[in-house]
Amino acid sequence: MAIDTDATLRLLDKRLATAIRKLNPPARRAFAVEVAELAMDRAGLTDGRVRAAHMAAVKGDAARVATYRAEVEAAVKRLDDEAHDADERAGGSSASPEYIATFNLARAANAVLAALDADTLVAAVQAAYEATKGVEIDADDVRAIADKHTTR
Repeated sequence: MAIDTDATLRLLDKRLATAIRKLNPPARRAFAVEVAELAMDRAGLTDGRVRAAHMAAVKGDAARVATYRAEVEAAVKRLDDEAHDADERAGGSSASPEYIATFNLARAANAVLAALDADTLVAAVQAAYEATKGVEIDADDVRAIADKHTTR
């Protein structure tokens, strides 16, 4: 399934979207990896496989990234299933603390999965989306990361 980055960019804060568009490909990768790390930290994600995949992306180790991709996909699915189960236990109240915590973990893992994408624009846009809309990190915090990676 192809990702419509233009549609996703429209869902982001306008200043954040503009900052992402200004990034060159290496800066997009660095941005996506840093945003994914912020999402993991804010959500409290400690899954070793997801953290290892993130570290491979930090190091630019394409072979290890490819190896870890399926494991991160499995972690995202497991966490999404756990969030769904928590929602059902709470009677469909997506405001339950257990649901919110598990949902945030799933979105943080998905931010890492996004950062692994071969297309750096997809990686940057999807990681920003998961961080701001999923983990609910303030768009200004994420934009500050983009600004740091903007080539001057």
